[in-house]
Amino acid sequence: MSMLSTVCFFAAKIVGMKSEVLNALLTARALFDVARRQCAVRDRHIASAGLVVLQDGVELVFYACLIEIGVDESKAVESFTFDQLIGELKRAGLVVAKSGTLKAMNKQRVLIKHHAQLAEPAAVQHYFDASLLATDGLLTKVIGKPLQQVVLADAITKTELRILVTEATAHIEERRYMDALITTRKVLFLALEADYDIARWKDYDSAQPATKFEHLLVNKAPYYTRNKQWIKDHVRNPLDYLQLDLKGVEAEMIGLGLDPEEFLNVWRLTPQVYPVSDNAWSIKMEPRNQSSATEETARYCLDVVISILLRQQLRKSLSRFPEYRSWKVRLLRSQAVLKRASLDSEHAGVMLEEGAVCNSLFQVTGFDGIREFVYVFSFERGGEPHFFEGYIPIEACELEVKLPLHPLTK
Repeated sequence: MSMLSTVCFFAAKIVGMKSEVLNALLTARALFDVARRQCAVRDRHIASAGLVVLQDGVELVFYACLIEIGVDESKAVESFTFDQLIGELKRAGLVVAKSGTLKAMNKQRVLIKHHAQLAEPAAVQHYFDASLLATDGLLTKVIGKPLQQVVLADAITKTELRILVTEATAHIEERRYMDALITTRKVLFLALEADYDIARWKDYDSAQPATKFEHLLVNKAPYYTRNKQWIKDHVRNPLDYLQLDLKGVEAEMIGLGLDPEEFLNVWRLTPQVYPVSDNAWSIKMEPRNQSSATEETARYCLDVVISILLRQQLRKSLSRFPEYRSWKVRLLRSQAVLKRASLDSEHAGVMLEEGAVCNSLFQVTGFDGIREFVYVFSFERGGEPHFFEGYIPIEACELEVKLPLHPLTK
């Protein structure tokens, strides 16, 4: 399956449209975009070429509508003539506006393509207007939107990412290919690279007892980069906060069903970006980036990134998790915190007094297979948090379910 087909397949699954229908409509939209420019030209040869392209686009829309409503399951729609497609749509309750004009356009297309006869530019423009009216009316009934609004960005659920994908698409249409590459890389950062951002560890000293929960947050950067000393020694510009583990990325791509080389291609072809504030990005521009600023490369990179987004969304839609909770633990007696879930364990250096309150994420059966222990961490003394971790016997405390005070995931 090609990258574009893969993108369309997963986009279709998310928006509820059949994958072949989305493929057909995106192709039809491309044909209409070409026809729009050619049909407006006063040169008879160019206008005639535009009419041939236009008829192909209209025919694709007709096929797509019949497939979307399931007619292809009982009839060989691929063998229908242009007029038969219109008739079948009518039998399905979908009246095609300007159908007489469209049938005349199809006859004109035959004369152009098979008999080398030219069409008049004024007539071609009339056919284009009728085609646009008919297809938009038809698609609004079948999928709820006109052809020009059929875009892959609609399948992206996160608003920020959808806006950036739409922006990148607009840059390509405006031939601003470097802007498209930069915007595409912003999407890639937010979707995947942000998990390798070590900026939040700039004040974390791995040699000292933990005083914050930053080091427990989900992060995929190499562990040795996640401390303030490494950051002080190695981060020289904002882009250095991004520390990719390429082996980890490779595993993630394989898990999504994508070829890791596709990610690496985008990684090499687009300028590296990093958000320095809510409204500003640091962009690393290299001399080689200029050679990538082409329409082909821009479209390819955007297709790959959209595919990653849609695969991530599909994977997330298949995942099921219980609602996150933690326990508030109140001590019923004085109890030393144990390093292990065992009564004969050495102490963790913390004594919890009767009435003390701390937090817990789970309870577990100890090494003897009988006694239950509660994993505990952190408590407050004099309004100040004190951090530790260890185990206490379950009979030494009472538990109260609560939402976590400190979320451990982004």
